[in-house]
Amino acid sequence: MQVTIKDLRNYRALCAEIEQKEQSLREKKQHVFDMVQSSAEFPYSQHNVVIEGDVYAAPTHEERARITQLMTKRFAVEKFVGSITDYKVRRIIELYYIEPAYGEKPTWEDVADRLNDGSTGDACRMVVARYFNIRTK
Repeated sequence: MQVTIKDLRNYRALCAEIEQKEQSLREKKQHVFDMVQSSAEFPYSQHNVVIEGDVYAAPTHEERARITQLMTKRFAVEKFVGSITDYKVRRIIELYYIEPAYGEKPTWEDVADRLNDGSTGDACRMVVARYFNIRTK
């Protein structure tokens, strides 16, 4: 899969959608209980024991397929970013698009401050633009 700048921009939304889908699957549970008879404890007389637990509904084929598709996209983006050989480019992309996956996106100035190498926000933005050969505003 060819990763584009659009895929990087959508990374946080992708992670949020995966989390939302997994959360909805976790919420599809039913609390069940039953009573059985046991004589496992001393004095080995038969008595009733309540057993209980949660039963999760199996995800549908469509839900599994969607989560798999989203995870594939996410791993492709992460693999692409990890394969960038230029440390500065990779670090800028990680700081701006990837970290933190579920938090608020930093500004270019925040990225420049985190690099701590004297770069400006515009310089960081242009490094990414040149790497992807795109024009920025």
